[in-house]
Amino acid sequence: MPNQGSTIFYTGRYARSNPTFAGLYNTTLPGYHTRLFTSYSLAGGARDGLAISPDGSKIVYKGENYDPNTGTYTFFLKTIDIDGNNETDITTPSSEFIKGAFLWTEDGSAVVYVTESGIKKTVINGGTTTLVSDTRIVNELVLVPTQNKIIYKVTSSINPIKYQLNILSLSDNSVVTVPNVNRYIRDRVSPSPDGTEIVYYESNFLPSSNGVAQPNHRIYKLNLNTLVETQLISDSTALSPSWSYKLVP
Repeated sequence: MPNQGSTIFYTGRYARSNPTFAGLYNTTLPGYHTRLFTSYSLAGGARDGLAISPDGSKIVYKGENYDPNTGTYTFFLKTIDIDGNNETDITTPSSEFIKGAFLWTEDGSAVVYVTESGIKKTVINGGTTTLVSDTRIVNELVLVPTQNKIIYKVTSSINPIKYQLNILSLSDNSVVTVPNVNRYIRDRVSPSPDGTEIVYYESNFLPSSNGVAQPNHRIYKLNLNTLVETQLISDSTALSPSWSYKLVP
């Protein structure tokens, strides 16, 4: 297994006119990379994201296959060992589009991800279940440390764009919609190290005297136990808040 923090993994996109780069790679030195695995059937291959298991032993990634006879795609998930061995199907190829946002559960027993119909969980060697059925889910999932919960956003309005925050419990698959939070929340939320709070920012624009809209961003903190939200900052330059984590040597 590579030393912690020494290796970067990435996927190569496939073009039917040039399949050379389809696959899964790792790199340890600038300019050098190794193709761990290549999987494509005309338009297949590892693409659109990957996630490394909590113990660092496996990678989950999405692939797709294209059938030129029907002009249709099928999508699937696979795992592969960190060294490129033991490539394994964990879902059956399906016409349902897999968006991504892959998350391993903290115990490494399953992968949670977003499809066109909602949020699904695939247990390694154990089948797939639907956790949330909702076509409005944004392709962003955040696992809350130590809480066995996932934060996700649902599009509540298109014009103007607004999102609601939801909390999915992986213990019982229950969902709680955070009350009174319905705004343009940019980027992923950031959970605190102890998993009791999240921070995020709202992006909007204020009218000005010259008719040009001016950016106005607000940073909020939400207590996940009480669901009480606190505004921390209102500033046009405030962007993408994140919690600090203790560095472990």
